[in-house]
Amino acid sequence: MTSLAYLDEFGPIGPYVSRSDPKHNDSPVFGLAGLVLPATEVRGFGTWFFKRKAELLAFEIQRSGKHPAVWGKKGSSLYTVTNAGRFRELRTFTSRFFNKIKSIGGFIFYVGIKKTHPPSRHNPNRLYAMRDNGQNSCSSNASPPLCQPYSLHLERFPIQANLILVVDGETPQIRKRHVSIGF
Repeated sequence: MTSLAYLDEFGPIGPYVSRSDPKHNDSPVFGLAGLVLPATEVRGFGTWFFKRKAELLAFEIQRSGKHPAVWGKKGSSLYTVTNAGRFRELRTFTSRFFNKIKSIGGFIFYVGIKKTHPPSRHNPNRLYAMRDNGQNSCSSNASPPLCQPYSLHLERFPIQANLILVVDGETPQIRKRHVSIGF
């Protein structure tokens, strides 16, 4: 069976020191998240998602003057603590979204890495080549280090398939990095 994996990055790729640091204060975590769907279900899921997006965000889409197929909103703008608490429709949609993926034989996954190096030693490309060893944090101070090279490790998930990878916002530089580390 052939499956399609849709990946997106979360968290900035730059270094992190602390929330109070004037420059490096965005997020202590960087990672990849996404969903995997059987290839035979992708078209139907896309149609289902397009309809739900047009319903849920009709006011913003109409206000933009753009066609719903080309209008988009960053997940980080949609899924805020305030929005999740204020809009029941968003919570309902999210449950429907997860249930739909499961009902068609897909699943959601994520992998995140805690950034521990100081800015002088931070290497953004290295974030793509790190994997948490199960300790839920990566530390260069540990002996042995808690992070090890990885290539997404989808073998933990129920895929017995060929995998087609789609990466959101992929630039030539990111594509080259993914190819070089075996995505």
